[in-house]
Amino acid sequence: MKKSTFVFWALCAFILSGCGAKEASIDLDKDLTEQKIVKTAGKADGKGTVTVYLTSEEAFKGTLVAKALNQTGQEIGRTTAELNLSKDDGKEIAFKFDSSLDVTKVIRYLVSLKDKSDSR
Repeated sequence: MKKSTFVFWALCAFILSGCGAKEASIDLDKDLTEQKIVKTAGKADGKGTVTVYLTSEEAFKGTLVAKALNQTGQEIGRTTAELNLSKDDGKEIAFKFDSSLDVTKVIRYLVSLKDKSDSR
């Protein structure tokens, strides 16, 4: 294979690998991890819905807030969902953001307690 052909295909592969959008991370705030809430899976669908699977060894009931953060860490969207876990329980919870959220600007979702007194 000619060197120029190899370079051409290598460059194409490099460019195409950068075309996919990087998936935003989904993290739990310290206030939830201190309550022994654990995220075992999470996914952002790219259309404004974020789902996470949460587990807890102890019973937990409260309102969670998911914040969409941009590259500079500024909040650009927010939504809430209720979580009710029994002892040694797990549940998938979906956060649906308003359609006005530009998901292409989100690099991180942060899930936390809405009201710090609203737990166990």
